[in-house]
Amino acid sequence: MKEKIADNFGLIMIGIILLIAFACIGLRIYVFTHYADTPIKDVPAWAYWVMDNGGNNK
Repeated sequence: MKEKIADNFGLIMIGIILLIAFACIGLRIYVFTHYADTPIKDVPAWAYWVMDNGGNNK
């Protein structure tokens, strides 16, 4: 059993990374579709942070 997990460790890690990436993309799509027409004063801080690329807009 341990050998199977060790042999597939790379595939498991790639799967986890892809899952996280798709979750982040899904969250961003949700935020932009849900809060697109909302005035900025009514947008929650976490949603604004996602829309603002985590504060990296220059």
